Amino acid sequence: MCLGGVFRTFSSSYLPHKEALCLPADRVLPDATETAPPDSGARLTPRAFILGLIAVAVLCIAIPYTTGFMHASELGGCHFPVGPIFLLVILVLPISWVLGRVVRRWGLSPQENLVVTAMMLVAAGIPTFGLALYLFPVMTGPFYMASVENKWQETFFQYLPTWIAPAPGSKAITWFYDGAPPGAELPWGQWATPLIAWTILTFGLYLAMFSLGSIVRKQWVERENLIFPLVQLPLEMVMPQRGSISMVPFFRNKLLWAGVAIPFIIHNLNALHEYVPGIPYMRLQGISFLSGITGRPWSFLRSPIYVHFSVIGFAYFLTTEISLSLWVFWWFGRLQHVLFDAVGRQPVLRKVEENQYQGAFIVYVAYGLWVARGHLREMWDSFMRRRARQEGGRPEAMSVPVAFWGLIVAGAIVVAWLNVAGMSVFVAVLTYLIFLTICWGMARLVVESGILFAKAVQMRPSVLLTGLAGSAHFAPVDLTILNFTEYVYMYDLKSFLMPQIMHSLKISDEARIDRRHMYYAIGAAVLVAVLLSYWASLRVAYAKGALAMHGWFFISGPRGNAERLKSMLINQTGIESDRLIALAVGAAICALLVRARQLFLWFPLHPIAYVVGTGFEASRMWFPFFIGWAAKALVTRYGSVGLYRTLQVPFLGLVLGEYAVAGIWLIIDAITGKVGHRVFP
Repeated sequence: MCLGGVFRTFSSSYLPHKEALCLPADRVLPDATETAPPDSGARLTPRAFILGLIAVAVLCIAIPYTTGFMHASELGGCHFPVGPIFLLVILVLPISWVLGRVVRRWGLSPQENLVVTAMMLVAAGIPTFGLALYLFPVMTGPFYMASVENKWQETFFQYLPTWIAPAPGSKAITWFYDGAPPGAELPWGQWATPLIAWTILTFGLYLAMFSLGSIVRKQWVERENLIFPLVQLPLEMVMPQRGSISMVPFFRNKLLWAGVAIPFIIHNLNALHEYVPGIPYMRLQGISFLSGITGRPWSFLRSPIYVHFSVIGFAYFLTTEISLSLWVFWWFGRLQHVLFDAVGRQPVLRKVEENQYQGAFIVYVAYGLWVARGHLREMWDSFMRRRARQEGGRPEAMSVPVAFWGLIVAGAIVVAWLNVAGMSVFVAVLTYLIFLTICWGMARLVVESGILFAKAVQMRPSVLLTGLAGSAHFAPVDLTILNFTEYVYMYDLKSFLMPQIMHSLKISDEARIDRRHMYYAIGAAVLVAVLLSYWASLRVAYAKGALAMHGWFFISGPRGNAERLKSMLINQTGIESDRLIALAVGAAICALLVRARQLFLWFPLHPIAYVVGTGFEASRMWFPFFIGWAAKALVTRYGSVGLYRTLQVPFLGLVLGEYAVAGIWLIIDAITGKVGHRVFP
């Protein structure tokens, strides 16, 4: 059966969910176009805007030091980062409370606090995985580490434009890794041209994400009513009057503090053990499981256990189909390794496993587009008729014409930039389309499943295109420019901007904040975050020397990326049938899962888990999701709806407790000068 036939006759597997989870039983989200009042919602206030920019500045100045040098808990290292929630608890809410106590009308409203939160959410990833800690190493690492032995210079340097990085051998590069001499004037001027160039590309890609977010908001938030589990914590903290979980004020609920206590006590004991080894230590990461199995092929069942309390907390809010499927498909992948090793095909599996992911990811995105076809058709009609918005609803964050033109202008900027850098127009257009596919798929994965560490490494354009057509079919300059740009924007997407844009739009709807004003706020936050991240990253590198900083970001990552590029250019490949078959198998399995969920109401597995059920990040998540699924399954089977809602509070407490203790010990470690101590993630 063709994929279109699979999609044609059934309703969305995303809509409706088999369980209503984040809403009370008697509450249904209305379609804003039918029932919303004509007002646009709460507007952006100057004090919320200023406080938000201050909080953004704190994060963007701190993160390059705490993550890049201290190797500490990552303030911006996942899709619901520690930094914004920690600052919300210790800075934003206390300031609002104090101001309200001094003069009642001075206190910040819940909407203002949530605007500040959204600004922090979109900004937190930019100084780390989202931009800066990959951009500067890719501009400097290959030139600093090039040698006669690795032959990088003769392999691909000639394909790089001069404006893509500071001049090889310049102070900008050598001091970046060795550290600047004491009292020396930093070479800021040598960074002007490359940073302006990269900022143009960054603007184009970010414009595409903002435009796409405005286009899909109504479909995901109102029509499909996706769960958005990660934003439940800030909404409950700031707006307990929502009554969606408990009628008891959030911070006065004893069950909350019971949940907070579990990670707080355990992590504090482990942190104290770092300073006083005699204090008991409870291992939470890399715990051996099935380590007694040593003989092949069954040794492939060995799997580490990671205990992340926050993942357990968020898993409780998911449908049991999703939380069950996430750990089931992890073990499905392990069994796949056992089977292939038993028949002597293990090397083939390792080679084509990424192609299975690609097939599943493409079907997942394609099905989402099919489900949204009616909405997208309406939006397109509005664009063609130049209507600013559909009748009867609150304005979208961007008017329909502006959103579509945003996608077009963004595409023109990206394609032109890549072409000027040396890439062919055809490959540049493919790259932009793959980027949009990643944006849709990654945002959907996060807002539907709440997976903190979701990535799309296998969807990098170079991996996808060379896997389908072989590297021999692409010019060396195409592969070189593709390698450098995708490493920054489409590789390690743990702090991807697109999901945070969708979280901000969900927050604006829940709190009835004007969507356009929300976009003004988070747009300004992104701009400030980019500029401050540039400055802070360079300051830390020149002060400490990248050789003494985080080994992955500054040494292993750029070196591995350069070696991979060299391999693609030297060891060229053609079309490989194994890879094409693997992609087709991944696509077929995902399509069958979608079909099964429509044919059989009892079918317990969700296709989203097959998409993310392999790789290192899945190994970190399978056990916490198993615990979250087991807890919820027991409560819903043997308890009541009231018990399920009651226990949502302590499960949010698990998240708050882990995030709070991570932030506290990061401050302590910064004061004491301790390096390498991480609480979460």
